[in-house]
Amino acid sequence: MIRGIKIAVWRRRYNKEIILNLYTQGQVSEILKISTKTLEAMRQKGTGPLFKKAGRRVLYDETDIKKYLSDRTYKSTSEY
Repeated sequence: MIRGIKIAVWRRRYNKEIILNLYTQGQVSEILKISTKTLEAMRQKGTGPLFKKAGRRVLYDETDIKKYLSDRTYKSTSEY
C-alpha cells in the first residue's frame, strides 16, 4: 500500500482541522500503473486526475484520484 503525505490544514472560519492525504507524481504513477511521463502529458492535456501545486511540487489529493478512477468505470467496451 502506498502511503500519501498527510497535511493538517487549520480552517479558522470553521474552527476545525482538515487532514489531506496527498500523493506525489511518482506515487500516483504507481497507483495508476502508468509512467510519470504519461502522467505529466495527461496533466498538460487536462485528461488526468486533478492536481495541486505546492511551490514546484505537484501533489494529488486522494479523493481526486478516487474520483478519476470512478469516472472511468465501465460495464462494457462499447461504453467508452
